[in-house]
Amino acid sequence: MALAQFPYFRPFRIFRYLTFRTAFATLTALLIGLVVRSVCDPEVARVSDRPVYPRRGSTSHQKKAGTPTMGGVWIAISVLLPTLLWADLSDPLIWMVTLSMLAFRYDRFRG
Repeated sequence: MALAQFPYFRPFRIFRYLTFRTAFATLTALLIGLVVRSVCDPEVARVSDRPVYPRRGSTSHQKKAGTPTMGGVWIAISVLLPTLLWADLSDPLIWMVTLSMLAFRYDRFRG
């Protein structure tokens, strides 16, 4: 019964607007990214592979030795969760892009 009244309850009508959902998805992604990074950063720094830069590279790249390279996981989490929370999940293009991102993340994470 309550779900049938959803379109008619005035305060909830704002969720139909794409600009509102986009703004709040952006804020949600920012907050999720900050939280995930602050929670996972010490653990990732402890276990992640260290990048190896070739000696023929510039000296500015040599200073980056020992930097964790797991930023892609944080970005994927920060994009996928707000997408699932705020996007119109009945749109097949949303699912296509979301599954493509998951597939590319899996491929990159795997090796």
